[in-house]
Amino acid sequence: MRLTTEGKPPIILASEAHSRGLASVMMAQCQGCSKKFRMETSPKIPGSKRFDINVRAVWGSMVTGNGPAHLNEFLGTLNSPGLTHTSFSSIETEIGKWWLAALEKEILKAGQEERKLAIERNDYHQEVPAITVITDGGWSKRTHKHSYNAAGGVAIVIGKETKNCSI
Repeated sequence: MRLTTEGKPPIILASEAHSRGLASVMMAQCQGCSKKFRMETSPKIPGSKRFDINVRAVWGSMVTGNGPAHLNEFLGTLNSPGLTHTSFSSIETEIGKWWLAALEKEILKAGQEERKLAIERNDYHQEVPAITVITDGGWSKRTHKHSYNAAGGVAIVIGKETKNCSI
């Protein structure tokens, strides 16, 4: 069948099945065979039920120090749908777990490297490989969802030899 010669588009948008934050799921229909196809406007994160666009929006909000209200205000100026507070918080928690897993892996790797270098230098304190570190820390008073008093502080420990975060 040659629909294009008849002046018809080969596929039409049948309906928007539902919207999930910035992502939409739509149903398209072939004009030739009437078969319907499900189309998503964003891929999903592998191994997750989350749409990539929503995760990126929350991630961007987190790294710029913003929360759901700021994100939705910004999206509103673009005439785009926002995320519910529940969705934002759920994605925020999931991202936090990803960050923690990546951080723990890197910290252990850096600590093992510092230990290896101390052993190579034959540098021990009470039979434990001795490493030298530089530290700093702080306590935030401005936070998202914590009544302006963070439940915990921040600290960084840099290994002298590798210049990597060790703890």
